[in-house]
Amino acid sequence: MEIPEFPLRSPQALLYHDLAEYPMLYLPFFDELLLLLPVSLEIWQALDGHHNLEQITAIVRAKFEDAPPTMQDDILSFLGELKRRGFLDDTSLFLENAPALQEITYPPVQPDAFATALSLADGFCFYIIACDVEAVQVLRQFARAAQLEENPPQSGSETLLILATEGNHVLATPSDAPRLVLQSQQAYLNAPPSRFEVLRKIPPSPRTETAWIWSQLVRVSAFIGQQCQSRGGLLLHSALAALDGQGVLLAGRSGVGKSTASGRLNSPWQSLCDDITLVVRDASGQFWAHPWPTWSNFYGDKRYDNHRRHWNTKQAVPLKAIFLLEQATQDAVRPSSQAEALLSLLELARQASRYLWRHGSTNLAALVPYQQQRFENTCGLLGAIPSYLLDVTLTGQFWHEMEKALYNPKSQVSSQALSIY
Repeated sequence: MEIPEFPLRSPQALLYHDLAEYPMLYLPFFDELLLLLPVSLEIWQALDGHHNLEQITAIVRAKFEDAPPTMQDDILSFLGELKRRGFLDDTSLFLENAPALQEITYPPVQPDAFATALSLADGFCFYIIACDVEAVQVLRQFARAAQLEENPPQSGSETLLILATEGNHVLATPSDAPRLVLQSQQAYLNAPPSRFEVLRKIPPSPRTETAWIWSQLVRVSAFIGQQCQSRGGLLLHSALAALDGQGVLLAGRSGVGKSTASGRLNSPWQSLCDDITLVVRDASGQFWAHPWPTWSNFYGDKRYDNHRRHWNTKQAVPLKAIFLLEQATQDAVRPSSQAEALLSLLELARQASRYLWRHGSTNLAALVPYQQQRFENTCGLLGAIPSYLLDVTLTGQFWHEMEKALYNPKSQVSSQALSIY
């Protein structure tokens, strides 16, 4: 990869000094996060567009007397990594990877619209209206799974959200209400792989009626999460459990065993959900967690027939701790570094919201501030709620280790950075 003679750091990159054990760079455009050790921080500060590779190397050698003989090659490799991930100023890279901008028309509501209401622990209530036949089909299924009342009366204090299917022509609605344009079933069945799927090399979604329902429900979830995010909340790919009225998140990469661990919890523990959790923050700064439906259980293949189909989304619990699961041979709770927890939770937040953007439901102008806000909310959550690494065995009683951490909190300790850069 060719590096400019006088490399310049991207003006879109944000440098944070106080989020973790080491400074961090965050790039909202690509939703990229990078940890900086002292050497790489010195390199970053030298990327002002006025220093070439030899000059940057000299700056680093003057600051670090023990720099290895291979320092210039190491710096070149680091610059290549910065360019690949978008941290160097390169307009062509942004244009090449930018999602296609779209002009979206918002169809209004028809007389037989379907509505439901979602009240949250941060004091907000969403009144969600589906405008047309296909949007009604999606929202009705959503309300059933989330155990929400159908067509409740409005008090006048709710925040209105509008769902409509592209291409429908119906009556007018308030123009200032947030809206999500759903993909019609016919358009979904005939659609080629989206630009998002191509850029991220994601296998195309299966084109069936069941998959259409599932994809629109996940987008509705992400849309609600987006509205909550504007007030400090997050939609996270994590399980939620409660003990003595306090909530804990069981988080981790896909396949680590969140659902299995959630299902193994013994009384007095209560498993509230095993896949997605909606986190909100009230006016006092307290974080609350709402259980959220697992859409693959509700609308998936026949193998899910015996799985849970309904979730009481109104049952919120105050958050007490975050546990990052790892498979192990012995149950244990270990301290987690802030950097490790931040990287994990950012990925879980991406997974919960990615379907909102997969089919181009909004444009680039909205995507960048959305991703930056999601990053800042994740940092706020970790600043308020302690996080731990949770080693889980297949047969042990790992919840006893969680109880020790909850009632005898251990101080966080730092770990080595995840990258030499």
